[in-house]
Order: sequence, then C-alpha cells, then structure tokens
Amino acid sequence: MKSDEKELTATFETTEVKVSKKKQRKLKNKQKKFDKKQRKVDKKQNKLDKKKEKAKKITKHKQKKFDKKQRKIDRKQRKVNKKGVKWGILPAEILPAKKYNNAKEIFQHLKEKLHIKNKKLRIFVRIIAIILCVVLVFGLVSGIINANKEKKWLDETNQKIQDISIKLNNIVTYYGGEPVGENNIMAIQRKLDTIIRILENKNLNAGVVNQVDDEIVIIDDAVEEAIDVIEDNASSSSLSSSSLSSSSSSSGSSSTSASKVPSTKAQIIAYCNAALNRVKSDKPGYNKHYVMDIKGDVGDLPSWLTSLAKANETSTVKKGESSNNSFPASGYSWSSKLTEKDVSTATLKQSGSKYIITIKLGEEDNPTKGDTSHYGRCMSVMDANDVKAKSSLIKSVDMHYYNGYIQAEVDSKSGKLSKVTFSATADLKLNVALLGDISAKEIVSTETITNFVW
Repeated sequence: MKSDEKELTATFETTEVKVSKKKQRKLKNKQKKFDKKQRKVDKKQNKLDKKKEKAKKITKHKQKKFDKKQRKIDRKQRKVNKKGVKWGILPAEILPAKKYNNAKEIFQHLKEKLHIKNKKLRIFVRIIAIILCVVLVFGLVSGIINANKEKKWLDETNQKIQDISIKLNNIVTYYGGEPVGENNIMAIQRKLDTIIRILENKNLNAGVVNQVDDEIVIIDDAVEEAIDVIEDNASSSSLSSSSLSSSSSSSGSSSTSASKVPSTKAQIIAYCNAALNRVKSDKPGYNKHYVMDIKGDVGDLPSWLTSLAKANETSTVKKGESSNNSFPASGYSWSSKLTEKDVSTATLKQSGSKYIITIKLGEEDNPTKGDTSHYGRCMSVMDANDVKAKSSLIKSVDMHYYNGYIQAEVDSKSGKLSKVTFSATADLKLNVALLGDISAKEIVSTETITNFVW
C-alpha cells in the first residue's frame, strides 16, 4: 500500500507543476498585451499633454496682446478724462473738462458756456447768423443756376466745334491731306493752318490766304472763306457745298448749301469721302463682318493653299475706340482719299432720309497699300507681301484687282454712316516651291460694317 500511495503522490505533483506552467504562460501573454495597451495609452497621454501645453502658450500669447491693447485704451481714456474732447475751433476754457456719456451732454455743456447773457448782443448775433445763412443759400442757388447755364453753353459750343471740325476735315481730305482725329479748338487751328498751307502751295492769291489766317478766331467765318476759295479755285472740279456746308446760314436765303444733294461724280466722291473719314475722326462703335472666298476655278491648287484664301470673321469696335486698324483703309488715320481718276462710276440715290451711294472702281494690277494705288485709297488691300507672308513656299505673287465697289448708306441730315460695304475681286498667280506656277480666279473679299453707334 505504501508503494502505491507514493506513486499516486508523484503523479499528482507532476500534474500540478504542468498546470502552473501553463497558467504562467497565459499570464505572460496577458501581461504583454496589457503592456502594449499601456504604451498606447501613454502615447495618447503624451500627445494630450503636448496639446495642453501648446494651448497654454497660445492663450498666454493672446492674453499678452489683449493686455497690451487694453493698456493703450486705458492711457487714451485717462488723457480724454484729463483734457476733455478736442474741438479745434473752440477755446480751451469752453471744452468739457470731463468725459460725457453722449453727445447731448456735450452740447448742453457747450450751450451753457457759449450763452450770451447780454440780450441786445444776443439778438445782434442772431441777426448776423441769419444774414450769413441767407447769403450762403443765395450763393449756393445762384451757383447752381450759373453752372447749368455754363453747361448748356459748353454743350452748344462743343457741338458747333465738332460740326466745324468735320467740315474742315472734309476740305483737308479733298486736297489730299490727312484728317485730324480731334474735335477741339486746337485741332481746328491745326486744320485751318493745313488749309492755308495747301492754298499757299497752290499759289493762290496771298490776300485771300492772309484773310483766312486773320479770321481764325472767328471760326465759322474762316470756314466759309475757306470753302469759297476752294470752290472758286479747284482746278479739277467744284467741291460739293453739301459735304462742306457751314454750320451758319445767311438769313436772306431760303435754301442753304446744306440742302443741296450731291449730283456730279466729283461731288458724290467728295461727299462719300467725308462720310467715310468721319468714322475715324468721330470714333463710333460698329460691327464688322469680313468674308473671303474663291468663287472661280482653282485648277490644281492644293487644299492648303485654297484654305489660305478663305476667311469668315466677325468683330466689334466699341464707341470711343480707334478704328485705324479695323475700318478701311486699315493701318491709316483716314478712310478714303478717292479721286475721280480712281472711280469708274459714282451714283447717289435718295431713299427717305438716307443717301444710297455706290462707287465702282476699275481694274488694277498689283495695287499697293495707302494712297499710292486706286484700291489702296479706300480699301484694306492685301498686297504681294501679305500673300507671301502666309507661306514660306510662295516665291512670287501676281494679282489683278477688279469689280471693286463701295456701297454706303448715309444719313442725309447728319452725314453719318449707317451701313457700308467694301468689296473687291482678284485673280491670283503664284509661283510655289515644288509646285511651280499655279493660279486662282475670282477671290472675292467683302467687308460689311453695320450697327453704327455715334
């Protein structure tokens, strides 16, 4: 029995040891997990502590700023309490000696200080104050009335100056000069000087030139003199009185020069020139539609070349903007310098209050830009250099212009355009690298300008 008991005891002890080791392993694993969680908690706590420290620093910084501002306010308040409110026009003894809660208290204090005890003196001061108020009101009202009169006079004078300036521009343009875009007195002076210089170059009577020069101050009379001289001495043709009519008319005549309708070829051209040039001098707003297309045979012309001769563009010019580069002739301060030699036919038809003017140009080979060619004097010409600039493969260009025309609608009373179309047709011969000589016929370019805002 004793030997059996010993064996059982040994077995029991062995089992007990094994169980305790297993528990120890579990405890160790739990301890590791707990330690890991504890480290996470410690990290979070550290972050929280850092945030709290930062918050304290920020709060301290804001508190310092606030305290600094408060100290400034306190200093100003103490100064105000000592000196009172500052009134630049009042003596120091009248100023409030203490701080008041509102304006009513301040004015009550001032009323007491400024009160005049002497009754007669008080009445005298009141009478003087009433007189001053009446004088001020009367001066203000009369100033407003005079200002309105001056504004009306200035508006009327400016309108007269603009009308005279336009007429002078017509004279300058007729003799081949460039119109001045301004409409003020100095511009009129320059235009009159230009007219006098032109007359001197034409070897006209020196007495007439001096007379015009002396009467520059009387602007309207000077314009009349200049118009008379031009009408009497123009060698090629008489200048239309309709396009150059003066703003003042004689009292004895029943019909003035402004009522005459241009009828001759020269008169129609001069009238149309004046209407076109007015666009660049007065700077109205308008819409422009430009179209270029090939209507005729292109032969074996490659597609990349035909695309160069096609365009369809619209643009808008606002009132007051310069039209020197958008309105024909593009690139110049004038629009048209047409003469009788440039024009094959010129017709004018009256339709209600409008003149419908049609001017047709003849044929011209390789026209140039500006007033050196027939087409250049009134249109935005595309010359040989412009064509070459479209492709480096184009070596030489030969152009023939024809079927050119201008159709303008002009208000018969004001001389202002309401619509105008410029059109020209060209046949083109090119020498292109790798392709040789090629040609295109009937390339039509048209510019239509509408919706004028004067």
